[in-house]
Amino acid sequence: RSLLAGLESAQPDLVVLGFVFNDVFFEYLHRPTARQMLDMEPSTYLNHFDAAALPWNLFGRSYLAHTIADRGEVLWKRLLRRPRFSFEQRWDFYLAWKSYGWDRARQLAGEMNALLQEQGIPLVVLVFPVSEQVDRTTRERDEPRVLYPQRRIREICEAHGIPMLDLTAPLERNGGNELFKDYLHLNG
Repeated sequence: RSLLAGLESAQPDLVVLGFVFNDVFFEYLHRPTARQMLDMEPSTYLNHFDAAALPWNLFGRSYLAHTIADRGEVLWKRLLRRPRFSFEQRWDFYLAWKSYGWDRARQLAGEMNALLQEQGIPLVVLVFPVSEQVDRTTRERDEPRVLYPQRRIREICEAHGIPMLDLTAPLERNGGNELFKDYLHLNG
């Protein structure tokens, strides 16, 4: 509802939601600390398994349990000779590659779309890939795995009737990794 308060004065014809895959973390990724202006929010590490499902919910707040789950996944992939990607190791993005990570995003997108529809304002989702996803070599290793978040956000948009524009293919075609100044942000 606070979204609508700001929109009433702006009276937009359209709302474009820029979606980046660290947005799957619906709570804050950073917090101020005594050491620095922004530091990692420790609770982001508590998503290496579905802490809401039985029996995992018994260990949901245990950093040790999540660390063991993460290391176990690494070991399991090595044993099966499956590729391991850097996005699976990034504390700010890995949840986008977990099926249960999308539950809250689905709910929030539906709520936002419904609130905007009440006001007659259309919503469009603009999906920004990370640099790894536009790298042909990385995608060739396991394209369905690398593009998993795009599939999930597309499913959510289709379920709510929200138009979506995915920038993955256009960025790959027009320079790929060279267009990024870092893992997420485009260069000049």
